[in-house]
Amino acid sequence: MTGQPNAGGGVRDTGSLAHALPAGRLVSKEKDRHEMEKLWGLPEGRISPNPGLSAVPLFEAMREGKVRAALVMATNPARSLPNADRYRVGMEKAFLVVCDSIFPTDTAQLADVFLPAAMWAEKEGVFSQSERRYHLVQKLVEPPGEARSDLEILVALGERLGHGSC
Repeated sequence: MTGQPNAGGGVRDTGSLAHALPAGRLVSKEKDRHEMEKLWGLPEGRISPNPGLSAVPLFEAMREGKVRAALVMATNPARSLPNADRYRVGMEKAFLVVCDSIFPTDTAQLADVFLPAAMWAEKEGVFSQSERRYHLVQKLVEPPGEARSDLEILVALGERLGHGSC
């Protein structure tokens, strides 16, 4: 899941939605999957043709016990989704909810594990505006304490789950 402010372009353009791949490609299209597997150096057939669950169905599946764990990054669905109380129930029923945030949001307070995240001035990256302009942002200051960028958190998680080192 991603935060709404970046959903206008960054999420769609980078393929961060449950049904999408970068640059308007779709997981349901074999040609699109093959292009991305080749670009990313993945074995052919590695990208599933089945789309994942979007935000609302994901939380409904958590509430029904069909999804038992979630990693929530850079967003606060316990506050921002419509009828948020319905989705809080899903997070409360899940076996594991991990949340990263720059401060204790409503979602972070429901999480089993809270990971301190770096804010925009504490990490480098490419940010998109709602008008779909992209900006390269340089890190201005070091993050406090144990806070890490979303990328550092994802890389560390992937390594600990046995997906190699980056």
